[in-house]
Amino acid sequence: MPLGALAKNIIRNAVRFTRSESDVQIVLEIHRSTSEPLVFLSVRDHGPGVPEDSLEAIFQPFYRINGEGEAQEGMVLGFAIASEAIRMHRGTIRARKRPAYGPRIVVQLLRQDIDARGTKNLQARA
Repeated sequence: MPLGALAKNIIRNAVRFTRSESDVQIVLEIHRSTSEPLVFLSVRDHGPGVPEDSLEAIFQPFYRINGEGEAQEGMVLGFAIASEAIRMHRGTIRARKRPAYGPRIVVQLLRQDIDARGTKNLQARA
């Protein structure tokens, strides 16, 4: 799966779960202070939030959280597919807890891997 499609998937998920009349924050950063430049994509929404004990589980196939912030069964594959594809690009994806808001999803990739695959434009057309 191309990185642009992955970014679009993550952003679309944030838009879907954010509260009406609120914003989704998308930040793309390149850190050149390391021996290999790193690219970070951070997506934050104002949705109902993810319980602390589910922050890793949301990247597993068929795991989802209901409107009350409780885990429930379902046919949710978006984050699982994104996680596997990012891992294949030698990157990571994490969810970080934000009090009273949806999680902050952070993707980290090596810049050289992005350039080598011809996907310099990580800013997906959402």
